[in-house]
Amino acid sequence: MKRKVGAGIASLMLGATVVGLGPRGVGTTAAAQASQTPARELPTFQVDPSWPKKLPNNWVMGPVSGVNVDAQDHVWVITRPREVKSEWVVGPGTANGSDLQVNPSWKAPSVIEFDGEGNYIRGWGGPARNKRVQVFTLDGKYVSQVFVSRGKMAPSTATGTLFGYPRKEVEDKVLKSPEAASRTTFSPDPQQRFLYVLDRRHQRILILDRKTLEILGSFGGGVGDQPGQFYILHDMATDSHGNFYTTEINQNSRAQKFVFKGMVSVPAK
Repeated sequence: MKRKVGAGIASLMLGATVVGLGPRGVGTTAAAQASQTPARELPTFQVDPSWPKKLPNNWVMGPVSGVNVDAQDHVWVITRPREVKSEWVVGPGTANGSDLQVNPSWKAPSVIEFDGEGNYIRGWGGPARNKRVQVFTLDGKYVSQVFVSRGKMAPSTATGTLFGYPRKEVEDKVLKSPEAASRTTFSPDPQQRFLYVLDRRHQRILILDRKTLEILGSFGGGVGDQPGQFYILHDMATDSHGNFYTTEINQNSRAQKFVFKGMVSVPAK
C-alpha cells in the first residue's frame, strides 16, 4: 500500500501591537510590516461528517489505531475489536457494563477498507494479541507470520535510576508490556526488501527480510533517554534516502533521526 502522510498547519493570531524602531528611529507597527510581506498560500481543510458511511451488519468499530491510503485512494484502517465496550453498542439486548456482554457479531473487523466516499469495501480479521506480524492478501487470505518477543522476558539487571525511578523497575515494566510488534514500515528501495518492525518490549527496531520474515538484525539502544535509546517507542517512518525517523511518547516525548549509512555484509544463517 502506498504511504500517505498528511501535515497539519496551525495559525496563530497575535492581538497585541508590537512597536519597533526603524533606521530613522520611526516607530513601525507589526501590522504595517506584515502588509509589505507577500501573501503565502497554505492548505485549508473542512471535516466531512458523512465519512465514512454506516458499516454493514450494525457493526461497531473499535478504537482505530492506524490508517493508510493505497494507490487507488482507498483508505485502510486498523481497529481493535477486543476493546469494543457494551455502552458503545446501540441495539437489541444492549446492556451496560463489561465488554464481555458485547455480542461478537457486533464488532467490526480488525482491517477495514473504504473508498474515497466512505463506502465500506471489505473487512477481515478479528480480535488478536499474539505478539506477531502477520501477512495477508488484500482479500484477507493468511500468508505467513513471525512472532516477536513472545513469551516471558528475562528480568532486567540494570542499576541506577531513570526518570527518577529505579532503572530496573522501568525496564521490567517495558519487558512485561502486552504489546510487542506494534508498528511496521518498509524500506524505501523499489523492491522494498526490508520490513522494519517496532519491538516495544525491547525498545528497538527489528530488520526483517520482507519475503521470508527472517529477522536479520536490529538497531536502537534499548530503554533510556540518551540519543538512540527509546521510551516509549510509538511510531516510525523512512524517507526516500533511507533515513529512519522514530517518535516516542511518555517521558521522552520526542522524535529522533537515524541516518542511513549504507549496506554491510553479515554472515548467512
